[in-house]
Amino acid sequence: MNVYFDNFSKYRDYVSNFDGDSYIDLVEDVQRLVVPKVGDDDEKHAIVMHGFSGNGKSTWIRNFCLEHPEYIVLSMDTVVRKRQAELGRRIEGMEITEAFSKAFDEACSSSKKIIVDGNFLNLLTRMALVDSFHMNGYSVSLVDITPIFDITIERRIMDEASRVFGVRITDENVGLVRNHPTYKQVEAHVRSFHEQERASANYDEQKLVLGTSIGVEEVIVVGNGEKYDGVGGKKM
Repeated sequence: MNVYFDNFSKYRDYVSNFDGDSYIDLVEDVQRLVVPKVGDDDEKHAIVMHGFSGNGKSTWIRNFCLEHPEYIVLSMDTVVRKRQAELGRRIEGMEITEAFSKAFDEACSSSKKIIVDGNFLNLLTRMALVDSFHMNGYSVSLVDITPIFDITIERRIMDEASRVFGVRITDENVGLVRNHPTYKQVEAHVRSFHEQERASANYDEQKLVLGTSIGVEEVIVVGNGEKYDGVGGKKM
């Protein structure tokens, strides 16, 4: 069916032809492309995760699924790893989109309730996903893992340092290596990359104009500025 692939292509073409002056112009204009939910099956429900890497999305999903085992998890990272293992090489660009689209179609045909684990910070990528769920008769809730910059960045630094040092670095032992020149180098690199990621995602602008809410039936904000490892949130 390639529903997601087709919707992703629609928004990719939209971006190439967009002649607005700002991200806010795009947010105001793009709403006309939203696909409404098809059908009235209230049991068909999808949850889309939204947040930076390391912000706790997978933890939230794990805890949520303990209470709601009827949901299956569709992970963008898992789809990519599986496809790369099949091909014996890296995949990029539209190959990733094609692989995810196939997995998306399979998930929609096998379960009524789905959680999609991925960053989905890019508004148009997220809208393509929501449109695809709507075309399959799903209502969509977006769980917005509120950016917790200090917690997120420290976790990412320790994860990358663990890879470089070959030893797992945690809150308990990071003090032993925090002043090491290599750790300092890793820290500077990760902080720079993190800032670029925030800027490229236009996350602050999205929050200002409620870009996260376009097309979805419900937005749940999780975190509220504090570390959050449970299930719940605040509906907008």
